[in-house]
Amino acid sequence: MLIINNSIRIKKIIRVIILMLIVVSLKTNDTSFARSTTKSFGRSFHKYYTGVVQGISKDGIVFNNQQYIFAQNIKIAAHEKNNNGNFREVAARSNDIAVGAHVIIKVVGTSIYEIIIERWKQ
Repeated sequence: MLIINNSIRIKKIIRVIILMLIVVSLKTNDTSFARSTTKSFGRSFHKYYTGVVQGISKDGIVFNNQQYIFAQNIKIAAHEKNNNGNFREVAARSNDIAVGAHVIIKVVGTSIYEIIIERWKQ
């Protein structure tokens, strides 16, 4: 009986240690800057990055010295500020993305799934 109780305790301790290591590794692997958010849905993790577009091609963009590729189902929108100081989101196209544009991107790995052009910053 004593051996069974000890093995159960050891398994619980090991489980707690593994969970703590996972939490610590997730917190220390975040190499993003500014306001990045990591959310998980199933097994795919996405992050949001803000910054300035450094280069653009038909397949993707260079953003913060990293090449990102457009996903097939990419959403492109723009945030604008009207005369009252209110913000609104409007539909945009890939032609609206330019070098030097302030953007927010949603990425999974090196694929971009959403780009928000911050027109009010320009």
